[in-house]
Amino acid sequence: MIERLQKFAKVLSRIRYILLPLAGACAVLTLLSLIDNPWLADDRWLLHSFMGFLWVLMLYTASEVFPRLPPAVASAENWRQRLSYRLRRGMMWLLAVLFLSLTVSLILLSYQLLRVSFM
Repeated sequence: MIERLQKFAKVLSRIRYILLPLAGACAVLTLLSLIDNPWLADDRWLLHSFMGFLWVLMLYTASEVFPRLPPAVASAENWRQRLSYRLRRGMMWLLAVLFLSLTVSLILLSYQLLRVSFM
């Protein structure tokens, strides 16, 4: 599982410099929708920009956390290195499970926000 996330993160790491300005634009649009702005008088863009901000933030997080994984444990190494690699890979597994659960919850939140938006 973490190897698949690593492949996905390597692809995302190529465009991570585009993700930060995109997240900033979504955050600015969200803030402009919240304050009393004459151009954005209604809340038409609020839910969409907030949802876009969350998705771009998730993609940026994946591109920063998962491209470099600890190597697999080799039996030729001493016990400290094996323990260190196992602990680091275990922590990456926990991060991967947390990331996937956050992604599923973001999918559910996106569905609910889109449903509310189009009603």
